[in-house]
Amino acid sequence: MHKMIRRWQGPYRLGEKVNNVTFEILLVPKNEAIGVRHVSEMKRLLRRKKQIVVSPECQIKTKLM
Repeated sequence: MHKMIRRWQGPYRLGEKVNNVTFEILLVPKNEAIGVRHVSEMKRLLRRKKQIVVSPECQIKTKLM
C-alpha cells in the first residue's frame, strides 16, 4: 500500500536561509512560515512552460508511516 502514498508535498516556497543547509519553508499562496527543513528533505518543483522553468518553488519529503 505504500506505493500509493504521496512521497512529496508541496509546492512550498523557500524563505529565510537559517544556515548553509537549512531553510525556512513558506506556504505558497500566503507566504506563512510552516517550519524549517534541511536541503536533503527538499527537491525543486519544476513547472514547465515550453521547457522553461517558471517557478522557484520546492516540494518536501513526506514521512512514511
